[in-house]
Amino acid sequence: MPMKTKKVIFICGITPYSLYGVEHNFSMSPPQYAAERFQQAFISGLKAVLESDILIVTAPFFGSWPINHKLSYIKKKIQDFPLKIKGISYLNFPLIKNINKFINIRKTLNKELVENHDEYILISYSLNVAYVASSVFCGYKNKKIKRCVIITDLPDFPGDCNYFYKFYISFFEKKIIKFLLKKMDFFVILTEQMQSILDICKNKCIVIEGIYQHREASTEQVHLYFPENSSCYFDSKKILMYCGTVDERYGVKKLVDDFNEIHDSEIELWICGGGASVNYIKSMCNFNSKIKYLGILSMDNILVLQKKVDLLINPRSNVGEFNKYSFPSKTMEYLASGTPTLMYRLDGIPEEYYRYCYTVNTACGETIKNAIVRVFNIPCSERKALALSAREFILTKKNALKQVERFFEFIS
Repeated sequence: MPMKTKKVIFICGITPYSLYGVEHNFSMSPPQYAAERFQQAFISGLKAVLESDILIVTAPFFGSWPINHKLSYIKKKIQDFPLKIKGISYLNFPLIKNINKFINIRKTLNKELVENHDEYILISYSLNVAYVASSVFCGYKNKKIKRCVIITDLPDFPGDCNYFYKFYISFFEKKIIKFLLKKMDFFVILTEQMQSILDICKNKCIVIEGIYQHREASTEQVHLYFPENSSCYFDSKKILMYCGTVDERYGVKKLVDDFNEIHDSEIELWICGGGASVNYIKSMCNFNSKIKYLGILSMDNILVLQKKVDLLINPRSNVGEFNKYSFPSKTMEYLASGTPTLMYRLDGIPEEYYRYCYTVNTACGETIKNAIVRVFNIPCSERKALALSAREFILTKKNALKQVERFFEFIS
């Protein structure tokens, strides 16, 4: 049921292909699928919940020129239908881009807020300084503005980046972010543990670990990978699949090493995605024909394959403090596929999720190899029943409408 509320401006970094097709084609780094899906799902929820217009202000999350993108300037884009989107232009140089983004986002927000004196909620996606600061330093004359930030990653754990950028984040951005967070009225966080490390008021926080936006994909392109009779191929094998960043810190290398010790000729391991460990995975494919690297696939192909394989796996273990502040987006994606899922228990995943998947029993010393074999020995009908209940859980409890409704109930 749509509700009347204040006007909403969503400040984000979405890159819809209909607007940014050229920029996507010139990108030299993998798309930020998890960030894109979260933002798109949140927007979908806003559309379902609100009667008022939604303005999307986006400064797209593209890598910097010249290493990660071929364009040194990202052009302004405007769309009025079906969503009102104002795409911000910016110089695409490292560090400079954030200053340019801040100036141009703030200018756009001020124009909107000067022309309209209604009540507004400004929602910023991510702790990127340019997005949060533009929300804080705009609309001074409008006292009816409420500000919120959606926090999906922490500056303490910047992930894959060079030492210079880590230094910049640690000694510069973190101090600015700490100041900006004091100006926020509400926070959306992925895990409960984020509240303490960010030192923000618990009463201002709501945990939304993820949002699932259902979509159907075409099955037409599966034959690109297996030109023989693909249905017979899938029926004759027990296929284990990993989709995501191919990096040692996410357990992918260990997964491959452990898989090499499985002697069941029917079990295959398929891996898709990009990352620092791709060359290692490719070398292991030459060593073991049961390991197949599929490269970086389109989301449609990933969704199709997830439904066709027998078991989805997340090999990321609970080693490292960053697990407390992270909810792997593939958790919802896997469970929604209707295919059984195997993963480790992670500190950032709520307990309710473990009723719908298989886990590696580390308390009893079980290895990921043994867990794979154990799950494949469970009757297929039992595995399928669990997978279908998992799909129902995600589609009914974690969809865009339900999660965004929770958000507005919290801030009202």
